[in-house]
Amino acid sequence: MITEKLSEDRPSFDTIVVPAHSIGFNEVYLGEKRWPNLKVDRKRLPDLKYVAVYQTKPISAITHYARIDHFEPLDRVGRYNVFFSKQPIEIEPIRFTSADVCAVQGPRYTILQLILDAKHLARAFPS
Repeated sequence: MITEKLSEDRPSFDTIVVPAHSIGFNEVYLGEKRWPNLKVDRKRLPDLKYVAVYQTKPISAITHYARIDHFEPLDRVGRYNVFFSKQPIEIEPIRFTSADVCAVQGPRYTILQLILDAKHLARAFPS
């Protein structure tokens, strides 16, 4: 169930999904409990609470999410290092299927509850 109101002018997305290769996922996301150099719309910063990860091939699924502790702005405008408050949480993989138009190729905003309720990737994002 979606608990946050979505409006056409500014949806209240609480999660950003990032694509990750195995090295970045294991060493940085899990190992260092952070995500580096993430492009985030400044207006969305107050609403974001989680970073979920879509592991690229061969996994091709959203597999974890982590609660955001804080953002560290970088010199490049709109870029942040994101630090987590705790170890990322593993979830049942939300896989890419034939029902999906495309895999996650860049950061995408959504709502954590959509991810937790999804059976395949297309259901993890608002339509």
